[in-house]
Amino acid sequence: ATVALPHGRSARARIPRAMGLPKRLMCSEAMLFQRLGCVLSYNRSTKDTAINYLMLTVVILAWLVVVRCARRRIPATVHVGCFAFFFGFQVSLCLAIGCAGISIVWNAAAGFILIEYMLNRLYYDGCRRWVTLIVALAIALVVGMDIYYGQRYSRMSSVAHIGAFCVGVFCRGVLGFIYRSKNARTLGDAGALEVNDIEKRIAATVASDVAGDGVEMAARQTPMIQVEASEVEATKAMEQP
Repeated sequence: ATVALPHGRSARARIPRAMGLPKRLMCSEAMLFQRLGCVLSYNRSTKDTAINYLMLTVVILAWLVVVRCARRRIPATVHVGCFAFFFGFQVSLCLAIGCAGISIVWNAAAGFILIEYMLNRLYYDGCRRWVTLIVALAIALVVGMDIYYGQRYSRMSSVAHIGAFCVGVFCRGVLGFIYRSKNARTLGDAGALEVNDIEKRIAATVASDVAGDGVEMAARQTPMIQVEASEVEATKAMEQP
């Protein structure tokens, strides 16, 4: 029988148990701060804490390398916001259902940096080989740890990890679409301004040429007019008796 615990502790214990998590990775404490400490410390499991925070460190370092080496990048604040979203989602989920861990964070981050690398693989200049090696190593470690936890616990944990990876892929794909459209609009506006500037230059050049031609024609016609006037005066003088 399930014993009804205060603040919904029985519900928080049933969901992780259904996922196949061991009891030591369940966080059903009544106090919020106690549950938060349980989530971030894997319920004081030294081994799981070391493994997962090492994985988080590896993925963050790969993320920094991928972003710093690219000539074309989205703003750093967007990257920070995405990481904060992944971390907040993991903590909120575990506080709600009573699980422990941060594996969703590094799985989502791995999916994000994979798409980041694929979108910018032509913009790494001389460090492309190193970036490729680091990304491949990080993704290989993530896949290996997902397989390890899938065999150690249950298939549900593998499903959660795959889902988190797909969330990271989706987030970076959406950001790529947004910034590609934004850059296209910016380039279009810049192109339109450049065309207008060129048209203005052409019009000014034509106007100056026309004005110059007019002055030159007037200068050429002035002596001819004076000669014609003198000839008319001489003719008049001859006609007078």
